[in-house]
Amino acid sequence: INLIVTVLATTSVQAQSLESQIATLQQNNAAATEEQAKLEASSVDLAERISALQTSIATLQQKIDGNQIKSKAAQEKVAQKEAEINDQRKILGVNVRAMYLDDQITTLEKLASSKNFSYFVDREEYQVSVQNKIKDVLDKIEALKKEREAEKQKIDNIIGHGQTIGMITTYCLTSGQ
Repeated sequence: INLIVTVLATTSVQAQSLESQIATLQQNNAAATEEQAKLEASSVDLAERISALQTSIATLQQKIDGNQIKSKAAQEKVAQKEAEINDQRKILGVNVRAMYLDDQITTLEKLASSKNFSYFVDREEYQVSVQNKIKDVLDKIEALKKEREAEKQKIDNIIGHGQTIGMITTYCLTSGQ
């Protein structure tokens, strides 16, 4: 009977020890399950943030691409305006040369060398016409210069906007926003 009592007491102690171990393992399992849930929630949050950043980057890249297209078009306009300015300068050179040659002759010499009075009047009208062309060409050159400067300003604005977009992208990537 002593032996039975001893065996029962030992079994009881072992059962309590096993129950204590089971309770500890259950607590550890509950804590691990809770930590796993937190990590899964954090993982979902990070995945959502990554997705949002990728969307932002794609949008910003589209803006950058659009700005590069606008910049190229504006640069082409600047080149076109410069070509027009050069053409107008050539026309101006021809007109100034004609006016200079015509100014070398005095009004009296023009009248005397004219076949008739009508020819003299035509030459004077031609001279006035050349002067008007020179004024028109100078005005056009000035207008083209202003247009060229406006296009250059557009390019500068596009470049500035592109740099701003780049800074925003860099900020988003580095800050994890």
